[in-house]
Amino acid sequence: VPALVEVAILTTPPIVPQLMAQGTLEALDQTTFSPTKLAEAKRKEIADGFARIAAQSPRGAGAYNLIFRDGGLIGPNAFALPDGTLVVTDQLVEMAGADTEMIVGVLAHEIGHVEHEHSLRQLYRAAGMTGLIMLIAGDVGSAVEDVLVQGGGLLALSYSRSAESEADRRSVELMAKAGYDPTAIARFFTLLEEKLGDKSDTNILSTHPGTPQRKKEITDYARIISGQSDPDLQ
Repeated sequence: VPALVEVAILTTPPIVPQLMAQGTLEALDQTTFSPTKLAEAKRKEIADGFARIAAQSPRGAGAYNLIFRDGGLIGPNAFALPDGTLVVTDQLVEMAGADTEMIVGVLAHEIGHVEHEHSLRQLYRAAGMTGLIMLIAGDVGSAVEDVLVQGGGLLALSYSRSAESEADRRSVELMAKAGYDPTAIARFFTLLEEKLGDKSDTNILSTHPGTPQRKKEITDYARIISGQSDPDLQ
């Protein structure tokens, strides 16, 4: 299956991620989301920071689109759709308070998910051997097509721990390149610990597991790319 997943990624037409993203966002807008209530000045501040980090991506700033939504039952969160659309909820912005840089760090993490095509990989793994063979052969039945273009499949998936770690490292890299604090996303996990009571080895937000360990890995990686030595080894 892993090899078939990579073949499926390579043979996926650009229209498929676009349809998946459109279907997912439409489903959320109909069932959960409502229009953002954030002040225009706050949205612009975040959007400016987002444009700054998106410009560091090999895909270019034009490959990404940031939208704001009142998250409703989803609450404080940010996520990326496979076509480069990134969604941030009012509740996450409100939880961050004045720390806009932290929000930018979270968005850099989500750009990492898009760059590494984690959404497609998770969806294709869930499709199984038969579904992948049908997809690669171009014989997409109605059930597979519904998962691909209606967005239901994406809503049911969460990233693997390795995918989350990969996106964390990408956040560190993009933030450093853009001149921001490369460990800013670690403050997001501190917020989860303080505001949501997540102090265990597995995060209560299923898409962001292993908060304490991830904070350490983020700071360690930021130290490595900045050329600093580990104080614990001195």
